[in-house]
Amino acid sequence: MHRQIQSVCNARTGMSRHAGSRGQWLLCRRATGPRMLSVKKVRAGGAVDYYLSQVRSGMADYYLGGTGQMTQERRDQLYAPGSAWRGGGAAELDLAGAVGDSQFVDLFDKARHPDGSGKHLGRAYRQPKDAEAIGKAVAATAGNDDVYRRWMANHELKRKGPQASVAAWDCTFSPVKSVSILWAAGRRDLQAQVWAAHGAVDAGLAYLQEHAAFVRAGRNGVRVLETSGLVVSRFNEWTSRAGDMQIHTHCLLLNRAKTQGDGKWRALDGRGVLAAKAGAGAVYNRTVEAELTRRLGVAWRDRPDGLREIDGIDDDLIGVFSTRRRAITDRVDNLIGAYEAKYGTTLRS
Repeated sequence: MHRQIQSVCNARTGMSRHAGSRGQWLLCRRATGPRMLSVKKVRAGGAVDYYLSQVRSGMADYYLGGTGQMTQERRDQLYAPGSAWRGGGAAELDLAGAVGDSQFVDLFDKARHPDGSGKHLGRAYRQPKDAEAIGKAVAATAGNDDVYRRWMANHELKRKGPQASVAAWDCTFSPVKSVSILWAAGRRDLQAQVWAAHGAVDAGLAYLQEHAAFVRAGRNGVRVLETSGLVVSRFNEWTSRAGDMQIHTHCLLLNRAKTQGDGKWRALDGRGVLAAKAGAGAVYNRTVEAELTRRLGVAWRDRPDGLREIDGIDDDLIGVFSTRRRAITDRVDNLIGAYEAKYGTTLRS
């Protein structure tokens, strides 16, 4: 079934991949339309601290399962699995089971091997303070008469970059809102079935493993090489930032992978991660639908944007638990209204 979904997904996204002995691949055009997977960069330093701070704040067991304000009684009422390691690269590092704090910090903040040896996986991440120092050095040479010093400073800025290193790619899989409402309203046994269907995240990760687990090498990254796979720390969460029920899974892809052949750890080719986003999201979404229908017999109704909600959970109820969408929609309406009033034109039919 996964292969069938993947074939349909490739056709819809316009993506094809040809991998030879050197891991060359071809990406056609990007897909358009709704996606159930968001992807963003996570930089070394402060961004990783943000993920750990959620644990200490106890926001619904965010990421590493901190208890915080969650009472045992409330925990017993809910069913939601915890964190886990995934990917061929995780197996290379002997990582399995729940994600530990020290392992997470070593890998995603320092690019160190999680065995405690202190050995780096490839180059160490450039930290925010290092990036700031580079910027100051360039600024200090702005009025310098020494042409060579100015050139070297700008060369270092271009080579190392003005920001901290990308430590990971946060790939977040989220089902449509009606799935989260079904989970929140159900008994514990029904919640377990919903989370089992949300296990379709593994199907999405398998797609990423096949289409995005590449590294770049050579001057300006001209060579694209095969790897042993991705290092993924997977965390489950069940609320949105606004506090609405929203089950979703953050899959942090370490920005390092072990190259086949020479065994070196190199940075991921971010182009492959971004290009595979639509395909992985489509695989996840269709697998969730198929699993919920198989496990609970739910039916689906179409949405105007091409996605589908569970039949029987109407848009009014979905809207009640879509606080962020309402806020965004209201803001967009206000901006459109202001533009129309200022320029005397109509943007909406």
